[in-house]
Amino acid sequence: MEDLISRTITYSDNEKLIQIPDDKEILTALNSIRSFKAPGPDGIPSLFYKHYGETVKPLLLAATKSFFTSGFILKEWNNTFICLIPKRQGASNFKDFRPISLCNVCYKVISKIIADRLKPLLDRIISPNQTAFIEGRWINENDLLAQEILHTMRKTRARRGWIGLKIDFTKAFNKLEWSFVIKTMEKLGFHSTFVSWIYQCISTSTFSILLNGSPHDDLLILSKASEANIRNVKSILDKFCSWLGQEVNCPKSGLFFSKNTSADIKRNSKAILGIRKLKENAKYLGNPLFVKRKRKESFQFLVDKIKSKLASWKAKIISWAGRATLINSVINNTTIYTMSLFRLPKSTLNTIDKSNKKILVGNYKGK
Repeated sequence: MEDLISRTITYSDNEKLIQIPDDKEILTALNSIRSFKAPGPDGIPSLFYKHYGETVKPLLLAATKSFFTSGFILKEWNNTFICLIPKRQGASNFKDFRPISLCNVCYKVISKIIADRLKPLLDRIISPNQTAFIEGRWINENDLLAQEILHTMRKTRARRGWIGLKIDFTKAFNKLEWSFVIKTMEKLGFHSTFVSWIYQCISTSTFSILLNGSPHDDLLILSKASEANIRNVKSILDKFCSWLGQEVNCPKSGLFFSKNTSADIKRNSKAILGIRKLKENAKYLGNPLFVKRKRKESFQFLVDKIKSKLASWKAKIISWAGRATLINSVINNTTIYTMSLFRLPKSTLNTIDKSNKKILVGNYKGK
């Protein structure tokens, strides 16, 4: 791994990263936390620190500076509640839930200071191939590239075929090896003090799961369709997973082939990788990977998602203005991500529009 990562963090970068934060930086981090955001185990929202400033702000300032000076965080600050949000109806297995961490304000302030210092450096340390979560980059660039690749694979007349792999990782972040994070930061040139701050934040957490109280992890790989190449891809994936502590989610992963790929190569690819052919309704980064001839079927998932949201609203007891706000902020935003890549069929748009009108007048019945 050492040969794959080059030093990009300079001496002047590190000087800024390891400074002890002043009152202004700490209060900026505090004010960036929404006042009524769900509190952590101590039950105190950020509004409490903002409202009773003269009494508790000095304590928060001292506690935050203590961490950056000593390099140690109290485990009580890093206690975390895990709230499980069901991904689907009838969720019964842990994999059917999305875990949401509820952290204490003091820990949030510390982590926000570290994150804000890292933010200007992300463009230099994260590959340009990673198009999400970085300001100025657009996640749908990868979607567009995927559609261009699929178009080429359908139209190619080359003698040798191509194979594509859509890889899904099992709970990618939750299974990440902390040692890999630390080793990578050291190779990038981060100061040992800054690295130790991050290690304290990620290694001292204690979790309590709340009972009775999506990030997409998709990877697309393209290779010439030969047995040697497939074995190389398998070897790279295995090594990647061993470094990061990751695990390929085979049931959610899949293969797709250009039309000129031989049946023997298809069969051998499935056997070597242990992955089946992708289904026609497969998604990549939340959007359809294959668009059917009957385009309406490919985008039915949007209609179903909107109907599911509408069914939980008590439209008749919400004011007209409230209903209009819900439509604009929830329903319309549901379609924007997909519409930035695809032109939706008129029938799909008409169905969504009818649902919006029904909720607006207060007589939506889930049809």
